[in-house]
Amino acid sequence: MKYYSFLPSGEYSGSGDAKLSPLEKDVYLLPGRATFIEPPQASENEVAIWNGQSWEIKPDFRGETVYDTATGEPFAICDIGPLRGGTTSYPPPEYKCTWTGETWELNLALEKASRLEKFRAAPSAYIYSKYDSGEQLSMLKIKVTGNDAQKVLCDQVDAWINSVLYDYYARRAAIQSAKDIDELNAVSADFRNNDATKPAIELSTIINEV
Repeated sequence: MKYYSFLPSGEYSGSGDAKLSPLEKDVYLLPGRATFIEPPQASENEVAIWNGQSWEIKPDFRGETVYDTATGEPFAICDIGPLRGGTTSYPPPEYKCTWTGETWELNLALEKASRLEKFRAAPSAYIYSKYDSGEQLSMLKIKVTGNDAQKVLCDQVDAWINSVLYDYYARRAAIQSAKDIDELNAVSADFRNNDATKPAIELSTIINEV
């Protein structure tokens, strides 16, 4: 005779052949946490659970990852039972989106706001990689106290910095006017294209210009 074992949680864990009792005729010994009642067949994402009297089929999504439909945040399923409300097994895209009840849909306004926020520091970081804040402050002082040749060099650096900022404002406008994710993705936050127009002028060059 077969017996059917279960874990402390009641979850079906396997079967075995029961042994006959050495003391009672035709009586089979039942191990602990087991029953002679055969569990029903569980389908995908289901598990058989012993409730103390009979088997129940319950949903089982353990090991899977689901996503909060309000935030898109992932979390792993660790417990037996149905998926909680407000979740989906469909992962959200990398961009800002809203759950429609069936699929994730681009939230263009949120995605634009997110990209603009991240984009804001990009030109300054790029400019500072070429002329840090101390160098720019020194150039400002030289424009006031320096000679004409030094001022000309400072003006060339200023013109280049302004061109980078113009490039930034043009890209920001492109983000604001984008009509879909492809147009947003076409706007790069990499300003190294401006390396080609950067003047070959360093602070030491200006200071030594007499």
